[in-house]
Amino acid sequence: MSCRICAAPTRIVLDLGNVPLANRLRSERDAAEPAYPLALAFCHDCGNLQLDSCVPNELLYDDYLYETPDSPILRRHYTNLIHAMRARGYLAPDAFLFEFGSNIGRFLSHARPHVARVLGLDPARTICQRAATELGVPTLCAYFGPHVARDVVARNGHADVVVARHCAAHNADAHALVEGARALLGARGVFVMENAYALDTIVNQDIGQIYHEHMFFFTARSVQRLFAAHGLELVDLLHTVDVQCGSMVYFAAPVGTRPVRPVVDWTIRRERA
Repeated sequence: MSCRICAAPTRIVLDLGNVPLANRLRSERDAAEPAYPLALAFCHDCGNLQLDSCVPNELLYDDYLYETPDSPILRRHYTNLIHAMRARGYLAPDAFLFEFGSNIGRFLSHARPHVARVLGLDPARTICQRAATELGVPTLCAYFGPHVARDVVARNGHADVVVARHCAAHNADAHALVEGARALLGARGVFVMENAYALDTIVNQDIGQIYHEHMFFFTARSVQRLFAAHGLELVDLLHTVDVQCGSMVYFAAPVGTRPVRPVVDWTIRRERA
């Protein structure tokens, strides 16, 4: 298998065999429970960790049941993230904030008082309906990618901030998602991508993070390579231990539009070490 970020050869570093899908409890005791290969592969070239084979999105997400909980820890995390984005000049009061993989819309409902308008997108039909009706967050139901991004721009204009929280690693084609984010961004827009951090998963030996929905375990080095392929520059990082036993928020902007903070180089050197 080759790396789905840089196309270099990968090697399997952990093979868990065939495993049933998470979030799919059987309705009957004797119901069939299909199992799928679950093996983690490493790319020495760009530092990417990925599942060696991926279950199709339609099987995972068309009738997705997981809803982002309303917990004190997550509310604190949303507050901290929004504060960091405002303090670093990434989120202005007049901004149009778009989030794909928005689930039931909890992050957007927290961000809404700080921006001019918000729009979410999620592929799970029932979750989109609940986001719109219960939280009042306008939400499109679709799988995100370049074509959907261009349609959103045609109807709503370019976004000042595009957010992907704990969803970019849940799709086998990360390039399509980043290409879509780039198409959505305005000239000085910022793409904010948050996911479980590979280094934390390794150091904490958090094997529970490895299941079929988590198709990538990003590092700053692999994300830098991924963004660069689409005219985006990794300009900033924010590490948090509040979510998934250690997550990294990656901030990207069109090349040359924003300064690159020293934390990027420091983190990449730490990963190499």
